[in-house]
Amino acid sequence: MVQSQFGLLTRDQGLEFFGRRGFDRRVRRGEFIRVARGLYRVAGSPVTAEQRLFLATLAYSGVASHRAAAALRGFQRYVDVPPEVTVARRPGGKGERAFGEHVRLHRTNCLPTSHIELVRGIPTTTAARTICDLSSLLSTPSLGRLLDDAKRRSLVTYEAVAACRDDIRSRGRRRTTVIDELLEFPWIGFNPGESPPELEVRTWLEDAGIYPVAQHR
Repeated sequence: MVQSQFGLLTRDQGLEFFGRRGFDRRVRRGEFIRVARGLYRVAGSPVTAEQRLFLATLAYSGVASHRAAAALRGFQRYVDVPPEVTVARRPGGKGERAFGEHVRLHRTNCLPTSHIELVRGIPTTTAARTICDLSSLLSTPSLGRLLDDAKRRSLVTYEAVAACRDDIRSRGRRRTTVIDELLEFPWIGFNPGESPPELEVRTWLEDAGIYPVAQHR
């Protein structure tokens, strides 16, 4: 179980496996290192970007999102896996306890289970939701290229992005202008290509203001 959790466990899990005395004894011996309230790391387990991200999802009861979700899914241009997490906004607007100054935290009124999947064992926003979230960080052309690449590799569909956009909009979220433009652009709805070189050439043309029709007979 601990292996599947990147060497992390909660206090409740430790009490379940070892009992209160056994767990507290292992903590005193340094076998389990406290890393946050109610969260522990097994001594000697490697500290990785995925572990830091998973720890943040546990600490905030959230899900990996935005750049973290993009990196976990292998989206174009995203390599590093930062501790970036989205949490459901709590009634009354009470904030979560601060955890880790390097954690980038987002709060949302819309985080249904249909927008969440497990990726590498980490609760993560779906590909469609990740595209929608990245619309607040990228320009329309940049997000369009990322969406095309993800579509070409069968990571997402335009229909799924549109459905996710509608879910978010129904919850009163901020404007979805960038997503709206992508879904309405005539050049965004066709085949995004069959190879990275094709997409690269198309990117050059689009940067120059020329929008070719892919796979045109």
